[in-house]
Amino acid sequence: MALDKTPRPERIAEAGTDFVKTFEDAYLLSRELQLLTDLDQRGAPVPRVLATDYQACTITMTHGGIALTEELAQIGSRYADRLSWLRTTGPDILTAILAVCHHGVYHLDLACRNILVSKGRPMIVDFGLALCSRLPLQKPLWLIPSEKLHHPELIAVLRADWNDFFLHSPELRDYCARHGLACPPPLTNGLALPGSAYSGYWPSTLRANTITNPMALVAYNLGALLEEIIERLEITGPDAQAVGLIKNQLQSLSDKTPALQRVTEAVSALQDLGGTPRPSARRTESASAPKEPVAQDGLNETRPAPKPVLSPTVKSGGLWPPAAGLHWPTRAAAVCLSLAGFALIDSAYRQTGAVLGDTAFISALVVMAAAIALVFTLAFSRGLLAQRMLGLVLSVLSLPFIVELWDQGASILQAGMPLVALSIGLVLAVALPQE
Repeated sequence: MALDKTPRPERIAEAGTDFVKTFEDAYLLSRELQLLTDLDQRGAPVPRVLATDYQACTITMTHGGIALTEELAQIGSRYADRLSWLRTTGPDILTAILAVCHHGVYHLDLACRNILVSKGRPMIVDFGLALCSRLPLQKPLWLIPSEKLHHPELIAVLRADWNDFFLHSPELRDYCARHGLACPPPLTNGLALPGSAYSGYWPSTLRANTITNPMALVAYNLGALLEEIIERLEITGPDAQAVGLIKNQLQSLSDKTPALQRVTEAVSALQDLGGTPRPSARRTESASAPKEPVAQDGLNETRPAPKPVLSPTVKSGGLWPPAAGLHWPTRAAAVCLSLAGFALIDSAYRQTGAVLGDTAFISALVVMAAAIALVFTLAFSRGLLAQRMLGLVLSVLSLPFIVELWDQGASILQAGMPLVALSIGLVLAVALPQE
């Protein structure tokens, strides 16, 4: 597909020790410049921008090495050398791609031509076809859909944005009518359209910006990248079958495992090629072990969240018991003391013959509901915050009863003991560390 001249950046010319990349559209230059600068400042494996010439529409960047296509061609003919390269550099390539994703940038055109290698160190280039929540797209992704390369969700989005492009452009509709084309025409590589329609198209929304799980799109594309690499390396036999299994896992549409975890497992699986396989993290994971949380970044799944720091005596569990060590018994003691405080209040009312006033009666109804809810907080490993709040509510609600008891002649012991029990229960709950 082309808009007079294809808007995708294609030409990279070597100038001394630097690369000069020429763009045919100012928007694509601006987007590449923003993403490269952003990623470089965050320490991602991308070239550093040295200079920008807006008149010539070029970006000069540091030399990132030779393209992966050339790197693979230079490996010797010995099968052991090719397999060794795949076991060592292959995981590094996936790790470099993960490092870019870690910063919320999702490259959707992963291929050997867009990966540079210098002294075994991979570097990712060409971000004209990337998603980033910090820098949302302002033009459609001019990416030719391919079932082999692209996730079905991405293909649907590409076609939807392509259709919207024609829907909002009378110029394109007239162009199609004059040239006997369907409107919109198929999104293919051999189609030339007026560049003015593209340059004047600034949609308020793009479907590509609404993709909820871009990491799944990257994983799917990574499967195609691995297939391209083993074809160029001419990997065969059991090793090719093993990589095929990795590819299928990355591109699976039914596997509910998070895409980030699947890519991480692919890194370990590549390192095990031709040797004794390590146990898969997924196979050895205990069914009762808590799963590592995943932080959301931008368009969604991006990186593993830090594991919570637990006290030495705390162990997260299921519904019952929710924790080991002294944590749960202490929480249970706090609940018992809170309930005991109101048992003492009830006992004092019986001993003194005091009668509930209007305020105390309303408080009693709330206390009954709060007491039942307080007991239920013990059944949940994450119920400590609710227990603290309910303990505070019960302590405050005890005041109308205690004041009424005091007014009707209760002793200091009868009025004071319930308040002490409730206060100690609240202090125990507040002093516990959050699980």
